[in-house]
Amino acid sequence: MPVSLTIPASIRIKQEIIDADVQTELAYPSTTMQFEEVGTTTEYGRNTRVLLSAHYNGKEINDIAYYYDRITFEEAFGGISRPIEIDGAYTKQDLIDLILAQHNVALEDRDFDYVDNDGEIVLTASPMSLGFIGTVSFLYQSQMTFRVLRTNDERLVKVGGKYLRVR
Repeated sequence: MPVSLTIPASIRIKQEIIDADVQTELAYPSTTMQFEEVGTTTEYGRNTRVLLSAHYNGKEINDIAYYYDRITFEEAFGGISRPIEIDGAYTKQDLIDLILAQHNVALEDRDFDYVDNDGEIVLTASPMSLGFIGTVSFLYQSQMTFRVLRTNDERLVKVGGKYLRVR
C-alpha cells in the first residue's frame, strides 16, 4: 500500500502502530505516544527503527520499537533537483510552503534543514526525521526577495504564522 505523503510521518506511524492492534490501550484517546529515538537499521529489511513510549492516563504502559522504511526526498519530490514556479515576491518560508504544496508533501519541522543558495533551496532530511532521508534541491527565480536585516521584537507582528516588520 503506498504511503500518503500528505499526512505527517508522526501521525502515520502512530496510526500504523494502533492499526497493528498489539495493545488495546494504544487506541484509547487518552493514550499518548512519544518518539524517543530515531535511527538507521538493516533489521527486518527496513531502513529505520524508532523507539516510542506509550502513556495511558499519565502512566507508562509500553515501550515500542517500530521498524519501517523512511522515504527518500528523491522519491517524495520526484527527483533530486527540481524547478519550482513562483510569481511575485516570496520569503524563504513561503518558498518552502509553496514547494510542499506543489508536491503534496507534509513535512514537520523535525524532518528537514534547509539552505538557501540564492536561486536554489536545498532540503536535507534531518537525522531525527521520522519520514524522510536524503537531500533534494529546488531551483527558483524571482525578481524580489525580502530579508529582515535588523529589528527588535516590538517591531515584529505575527500574521498567519509568519513574522512581518511594522514601521
